[in-house]
Amino acid sequence: MIPLGRELATDLAPLVDGMDEAVRRAVDRARGTTGQLRAGSLGAAAGQLLLRTLKVFTVRHPDCKVTIHECQIHDAMARLHGGELDVLITAFSVSQAVAGPVLLSEARVLAVPAGSSWAAHASVSVEVLAEQPVNQLPHDMPQELRHERTPIRTPGGRSVPQGPTAATFPEVLALVASGAGVFPVGEHARRFYPRPDIAYVAFNDAAPVQWGPVWLESNVSTRLRAFVQAAADANAWQLAPGTFISVLGRERG
Repeated sequence: MIPLGRELATDLAPLVDGMDEAVRRAVDRARGTTGQLRAGSLGAAAGQLLLRTLKVFTVRHPDCKVTIHECQIHDAMARLHGGELDVLITAFSVSQAVAGPVLLSEARVLAVPAGSSWAAHASVSVEVLAEQPVNQLPHDMPQELRHERTPIRTPGGRSVPQGPTAATFPEVLALVASGAGVFPVGEHARRFYPRPDIAYVAFNDAAPVQWGPVWLESNVSTRLRAFVQAAADANAWQLAPGTFISVLGRERG
């Protein structure tokens, strides 16, 4: 290609990309809720929320095929940004993505070795994070999510020592059990990740862990909006006053 042609192609590339996106959105609007939706979940809590959502969504929109994808902490956001997923149910906070409604708000607990002195406590303060290394999430995860789960400093300003980095949640728990470091998790871990070598100790002063759907603005479609509405409706009882929301799987009431 001659230099002038290459320059023209470079100048036109954004316009072509914009036209392709406009065509895609027009096709989505024409299809409505038919077609395919790729939904991912990160962790057991998110998986339960996704399954509840599917029960409602598939009844409302039987012509839309939903494929479900289990993600790991090292690849969840990369798969969303890479175009493999249309929507991801995960723990908040997440930037560079649109956050939907909170589907679950649960108590935060600290995973510690079962034989440690902390395991005997009924509850602990967030300030104890300054007293032992805290295992780290992968660096390619959103910074605000990493800092929300494994803060650099305690609310009192004390520095939090960093433990080793894990690529998956089972690796996180293996590091905890080995004594390499502790890790804050949602209370659902007591039910879905019980281990004889790990104890889950409640925080008495920590904010809850919140879960919900996130997606890219460029992926917005009628199908996606319908899915998010189904997610909110299917899981609304977990946020209603008087319901037991800290351990998934319980019946309402």
